Amino acid sequence: MWQHNLVTTEPCAFFDVDNTLISIKSMFSFLDFLQQNSNLISAEFMVEVQTELSRLFADKERRENINEFYYCLFRDVSVASLAEQGRLWFESVVQQEDFFHSHALTRLRQHQAQGYNIVFVSGSGLAMLEPLADMLAVNAILCAPQAQHQAQYTGELYDRPCIGEGKAHYIRQFLSRFSDVAARSIAYGDDISDFPMLETVGQGCLVSPGDNAIAANAEKGFSVLEAGLAVA
Repeated sequence: MWQHNLVTTEPCAFFDVDNTLISIKSMFSFLDFLQQNSNLISAEFMVEVQTELSRLFADKERRENINEFYYCLFRDVSVASLAEQGRLWFESVVQQEDFFHSHALTRLRQHQAQGYNIVFVSGSGLAMLEPLADMLAVNAILCAPQAQHQAQYTGELYDRPCIGEGKAHYIRQFLSRFSDVAARSIAYGDDISDFPMLETVGQGCLVSPGDNAIAANAEKGFSVLEAGLAVA
């Protein structure tokens, strides 16, 4: 976990990142960037991993398993080198038109002004998330728990993937350090897989959800934030 200037007596605003705060899939955008711009990972291994990822998607493997497999890509890669590539990748994508979902970014800024701790909760890795967190003055990042040994990634996760129930798992761990703020906290996500995360705090909010999430929300009753329109 990455953290900066936490205030443990104040509530938290938890934000899923991909398709909630930004418009791209960071893990796969980063993968494309590495393939085109870096020799950090051998071309042979890159092809091997991408082939297996394609098979897993075609076989409709559980998202948690796909997420966990993805991180084998960084086996024996130095933590510092991957962080540098993450910064270069971020510089290449942040200027894209409509990179941010402006309505979600506005809500994040509102919570900051209200004194909330802003926390990213994402299946992506720290190298992909830290540049964005720095830019937005985020207080903490809950993300893929990539195992390290001697300043290199092992290619494994030391705990469950940070998606689905995993996001709720990490939020509960995180909030255990606070002074009873869960009921005053809020969480934002865009997908059905984010529902466990939204249920861990006092208020859950769906950001520009798709039809499946809207239908499933009929039973949950999460608030909805659309571009230009918030529905209670």
